[in-house]
Amino acid sequence: MWKPTVDEIERLYEKHAKQLEATHWGKFLAITSDGQFILGEDDVEVVEEAIERFGRGNFVLLRVGAIYTDIVRHLPMRVVSQRYPYLEVNWRARHVERQDWAYADTGFEGAFIVPNIYADILGQEDVQSFV
Repeated sequence: MWKPTVDEIERLYEKHAKQLEATHWGKFLAITSDGQFILGEDDVEVVEEAIERFGRGNFVLLRVGAIYTDIVRHLPMRVVSQRYPYLEVNWRARHVERQDWAYADTGFEGAFIVPNIYADILGQEDVQSFV
């Protein structure tokens, strides 16, 4: 299973996907370590096709023109919490800004999940996931 670093993802994007920004901005991109890729409008369809073609764990899913790895770079190097495994975080989604306790998910993959109590305030979700 391939587990790329932030630097590896950035280099891969620059080498194989940067040129797609002019014609495919915002599309989902599943890309392998050797630069093979699949593009599409629907993230689920792209992931399903990538699993079929490349196998599970052999690609990363990105969005053309929106590489979010800089978010990781700006996090503090050390975080201390008196309520481990919870961390106090400030978050903002759309027009809502809050300070809450968040579960420290060591398998973080970039998604932002908020409790259902904010559903009426935030409106329709952008992505819905069932585990």
